Amino acid sequence: MSHLGFNFAVGLSNGAIWALIAIGYTLVYGIIELINFAHG
Repeated sequence: MSHLGFNFAVGLSNGAIWALIAIGYTLVYGIIELINFAHG
């Protein structure tokens, strides 16, 4: 696999992880309107 393809795959997976974290915090904040840093 080329370096470009490898970097693309790593960036895509990291972006997906950050997106899931952001969606989780958004759902928690939307329901209870309090940022909860204790879950995770």
